[in-house]
Amino acid sequence: MTKIAKTMMLLGLGAALGLVMAAGSAEAQDNPCQGKAEHRLQEYGLTMGDLNDVEWIMQRSGRRQDGPVVSYHMWSTPKSCAGGNLVIDMTSGCHILTVYTQGDCSVKGVASY
Repeated sequence: MTKIAKTMMLLGLGAALGLVMAAGSAEAQDNPCQGKAEHRLQEYGLTMGDLNDVEWIMQRSGRRQDGPVVSYHMWSTPKSCAGGNLVIDMTSGCHILTVYTQGDCSVKGVASY
């Protein structure tokens, strides 16, 4: 299952809600929530350099790719994990909603599902 599909499943958002997901392949500095994510990672003793495969996902409202952004999701794999992901879910204003790990991954102080 792809990271986007996992996000859709975890958020419980379907096509019935008319939400569009857009995976961003832009450089990290292009993401408006990068700084907030880095700050939160530091609270857990991590830096962006401790992560592999960082992927930002923008969730947009409406049926078109240019609808307003409603949330951001950062998916990554900490180098200390054999598998699984560390996820940070944020609002469109970069307020952090949840931080969690899943699969074969754990980070001290972070909820795991």
